Amino acid sequence: MPGAEEIVLNADEQITDTVWKKLSGQYNNGTMVLWLGIDDLSQISRLVGDPPLTTFVTSATMLGKDLYALPEHMRQHTLITYPFRLP
Repeated sequence: MPGAEEIVLNADEQITDTVWKKLSGQYNNGTMVLWLGIDDLSQISRLVGDPPLTTFVTSATMLGKDLYALPEHMRQHTLITYPFRLP
């Protein structure tokens, strides 16, 4: 199993469909830890398939009130962390 890899995007960096396709293809059947808001998670949900081939871990704090807006087909493949608790 390959080790973990950290990819940090700049705040002003645009997360395009091309970036998501590359990441979802590269980490197919893996786990992605994403500290992103609902707009970015919704964008990747369009590209990963139904059901997704990746398990996603994301932050309840980042999602905030949009926690329940997570696309339906991603819900069973998404783990949500809360402050001070590891997944």
